[in-house]
Amino acid sequence: MKRGTSTQVAPWTAALAALAMLVAGGRYLAPANTAWWQITGVQALACLALAGGVTLTGHRRLARRMRLRESAAEVARHELSDAMLRLLTIMDTVEDGILVTNRRGTVTLANPAARRLFGLPDDGAPPGDFADLVRLVDMRDCEGRPIAQQDSLLARVQRGDTVQNEDVMVYAGASDRHLRVSASPLYHEGGMIAGAVIAATDVTEHKETQLALKAQARTLLQLNRQLERLATRDNLTGVLNHRGFGERLDEGLARASRFGHALSVLVIDVDRFKQINDEYGHPVGDTVLMAIAQRLEENLRAVDAAGRLGGDEFAVLLPETDAAGALALAGRLRSVLRLPVPLAAGVVIPVTVSIGVAEYRRGQLPESLLKAADDALYAAKREGRDGVRGGADTATSAPAI
Repeated sequence: MKRGTSTQVAPWTAALAALAMLVAGGRYLAPANTAWWQITGVQALACLALAGGVTLTGHRRLARRMRLRESAAEVARHELSDAMLRLLTIMDTVEDGILVTNRRGTVTLANPAARRLFGLPDDGAPPGDFADLVRLVDMRDCEGRPIAQQDSLLARVQRGDTVQNEDVMVYAGASDRHLRVSASPLYHEGGMIAGAVIAATDVTEHKETQLALKAQARTLLQLNRQLERLATRDNLTGVLNHRGFGERLDEGLARASRFGHALSVLVIDVDRFKQINDEYGHPVGDTVLMAIAQRLEENLRAVDAAGRLGGDEFAVLLPETDAAGALALAGRLRSVLRLPVPLAAGVVIPVTVSIGVAEYRRGQLPESLLKAADDALYAAKREGRDGVRGGADTATSAPAI
C-alpha cells in the first residue's frame, strides 16, 4: 500500500484472502491424500477463523501506527504552540521595541514597546512602512564615521547587511525620541531575503544627558578662555599683560635658540604721559593708552605680540626679525603712534613715543633682552624723545619719518 492511501480493505480483497486461507488451512488441517474440496465443515470453519484472525491483526497494527503518527503530530503542534506563546509573551514584556518587516519594508509585526517608541496607536492597526516611521539624524557607524542619509537603515538590511547600534531619531507625538537600533535580514529557506527584524532601545535620556554635558563643557571652555584672558590680558587695552608677554617671550626665545632664528624686542613709552594725565585727567590718559594698543595690533603681523608692561610702557615681540628689520618697523610704528588721539567734540591729544630696539643674542636671558631694549628706550628719551634707538649691539637708529 502506498503512503497516504486509504487504510480500509475492500470486501472482495478480504474474500479472496479468506478463500486462500481456507484452501491453505484445509490442506494443512485435513488428513493426507484429501482433496481440498473434501474438507469438512469444521476444517473450513477453522480456516476461516485463521484467515479472519490474520486480517484483524493487520488492521490493528495499521490502526496503532496511525494513532502513533497522530499522537506525534499533536505533540509537535502543542510544542510549536507553546513556543509561539512564549515568544509572544517575551515580545509583549520586553522594554525594547521589536519590529518585523516584509521584503517591501512594510511592518508586519510590532510589539507594544515598538508601538510606544515609534508613536504608533495601540489599536492593532497595521503600522505601515518602516521608512515612514524613522528619519535618520547624525547617523554614524560603529567607528563614529558619518553615514550618508540616503543609505538608509532598511536599505542596508534589504541588501543583506546586519546593522548594529545605529542612532536614529523618530517622531513620537509632540517630541522626538532618540533610539539605538540594530537590524538583521530574515531569509526564506531558499536563501532569499524575506524581510527584516529590527530592535530599538530608547536612549533619549542618555542623549539628552550627553547634550547637557556637551553644553556644560562648552560653557566651561568659554569660562576657561575668559579666565585665561583675564590672567594674560591687560584689562584696559586688551593686549597681553606683563605675565602674558613674559610667557610669549619665553616661548619665542626657546624657539629662536633651538632653530637659530632671529628675534627682536621693542620697548615703547608714551612721552610725557604724566603731563597728559595731569592736564586732561586719567580717563583721557586711559583713552590714549587704548589708542596706542589698538594702533600697535593693527600694524603688527599675526606672529608678533604686543603687551603692556605697566603704566604707559608697552613691548613688542618680533619673531624672525633681526635688528635692521626691527629698527625699520620701529620707525614705521613711531609715525603711526605719534598721530594725535581724537576725543569728543573735536578735541585731539598730541602724542609722541620713544622706542628702544634690541636683538636677541644666543644664550641671552629674557630679562637681559628686555633690559637692553629698555636701555635703548631711555637713550632715545635722553636724545630728545619722539625717536627710535637701538641697543648696545644695534649700531644704528631708525631714520626720522
